[in-house]
Amino acid sequence: MLSVVQKKNTQFLRNFDASASASTGTGTGTYTYGGDPSGSLLHDLVHGNYCIAAQLAIDCGAAINKQTDKGNTPLMFAAEGGRLTMCNTLIQNGAAVDLQNSKKETALHLAAKYGRVDVVKLLLAAGADTTILDRGDYTPAGLAMGIK
Repeated sequence: MLSVVQKKNTQFLRNFDASASASTGTGTGTYTYGGDPSGSLLHDLVHGNYCIAAQLAIDCGAAINKQTDKGNTPLMFAAEGGRLTMCNTLIQNGAAVDLQNSKKETALHLAAKYGRVDVVKLLLAAGADTTILDRGDYTPAGLAMGIK
């Protein structure tokens, strides 16, 4: 059973999403990050690096491992952007570190590709698999160094 605070927070998030739809004509599900429609408020909050709001959304039931049309999860957005605190928040709340997107990249691939060293360390500490190959047959380390 939801507490009064959780009910109010859930209603706030629903109202926030509805107002975004009304004001922009688009709303959640059409925000684009790198040409990838997100499909979730949590993706938007991660992209904006709104850690407290993201935690609130998770507490209210946001799908932490929801994948976009291109297969990207909130953790992948955070890893690519080098958002260490956001990555930690997502991992602590159960984000799967080894999900793959449509390019077969994991959050570790994206962090390595963009030189996000602190995020790479966090993902490794969280048990990310270093042997997963992306669509180009690169491991995360190989991707960072440009070698297969």
